[in-house]
Amino acid sequence: MIRVEEAGVAFGARWIFRNVSFALERGELLAILGRNGRGKTTLLRALLGLQTWSSGRSEVDGEIGFVPQATETPFAYTVLDIVLMGRARHLRLFQLPRDIDCAAARNALAMLGMQDFETRRID
Repeated sequence: MIRVEEAGVAFGARWIFRNVSFALERGELLAILGRNGRGKTTLLRALLGLQTWSSGRSEVDGEIGFVPQATETPFAYTVLDIVLMGRARHLRLFQLPRDIDCAAARNALAMLGMQDFETRRID
């Protein structure tokens, strides 16, 4: 569960966003849409605890994964490789993904109707 109540972030006197409220239960999806510079990434950073709320509060019961937008990648990752990165917390240091990790990643792609993108390179 993720709950955000009357939240906002300001840098100095400039508000990036304010009075944002929403609640998500396990399994629900939320799209955050907006023009460049309107606070989408700042909102995600605050939910992850990487940015302090200037007002309001949030509550996260569980874990949040975040893959930041990038224009270049150092390797030719596939979509499956990127989804598998979300399983890293279930692996020991330097351990390769196991069959259960690959199955979980493929299941996540299937839930989003993206299984046909599995082998597509993200670059």
